[in-house]
Amino acid sequence: MITQLILDVIWQGERIPEGTPVRFCDWLPGEMVEIELPDGRIIQAEAAAVSSGVNFPEETIAALAAQTGIGYDTLVKAARESRLLARKSGATWLSTVAAVEAAREAGTIR
Repeated sequence: MITQLILDVIWQGERIPEGTPVRFCDWLPGEMVEIELPDGRIIQAEAAAVSSGVNFPEETIAALAAQTGIGYDTLVKAARESRLLARKSGATWLSTVAAVEAAREAGTIR
């Protein structure tokens, strides 16, 4: 599930701002969660900092390619290489406009 930070998170001295799209990975002891950032890094954060609901509607990579003007193959390759927050449902890659924009801003896709 791709969701978002609802509070700023400080990870190893870096501020990751509220609103950043993230992918939930796992629950950890002590009210902590493991999440994936748009640049592919896996970090730990307080569970309260991450939205528990789906905030960004997931769309197929094909739909996102049409909306953003970024090639389908570019988005699929970025998803496979963890340069784009995405998940696979069966044979279909899913992501969000927010995740594509975050990856574009981070320079992980062009």
